[in-house]
Amino acid sequence: MKKKAIRITVITILLLALISGVIYWCRLPKAINEKITKDDILYAVKTFNINNIERNTFSNNIKKYSKKYNLFDEIYNSNNLIFVYGYEKGSRKENTSEKFHKTIQKNIKEKNLDKKYNIIIITNPQKTVQEVAKKNNLGLEKATKGCDLKSSNDTGVLEIIDTTSTCYYGVCIMNPKKNEYITFPKRFPEIIIKALEDYEG
Repeated sequence: MKKKAIRITVITILLLALISGVIYWCRLPKAINEKITKDDILYAVKTFNINNIERNTFSNNIKKYSKKYNLFDEIYNSNNLIFVYGYEKGSRKENTSEKFHKTIQKNIKEKNLDKKYNIIIITNPQKTVQEVAKKNNLGLEKATKGCDLKSSNDTGVLEIIDTTSTCYYGVCIMNPKKNEYITFPKRFPEIIIKALEDYEG
């Protein structure tokens, strides 16, 4: 009975949150729902300030276990600045699209950003994690559930999965020496290129 009451409460909270979100979206100014123009993007690039972007940090656990298991070690233990994003060949999804990949690669070459950064493209990260988990007997269930780890010492692997997922679905500019990274969605490549140009670590 108690479990049923808790379940009803949780469902109620979720429904209220969903309804609130719909109401909030409907009340937004019309301008926010309008299509963003090229002029809007150009203005955003012109006024962009890398110093206003929040810096995220990752723990030494990530560095330790990525090296131990050779799991995205080239991202977290590099001596160079890293630009990393996810891409799947032929994909039309915004998070892994072919269009974004071609656009960003073209700009990187034109602006010689590959001399400033190691460019790392993540493809099918779940397969990579599953292979590492199987090889090292980590006991991961589909590489997602923390309770499936056989050793609490290997929770660093979950930290790697979490951070790398962020970079896969968006993009990350990383400074492994400082355990620092910043993230952007893939929607506006122009902003990302500006950030790559301005970031100094």
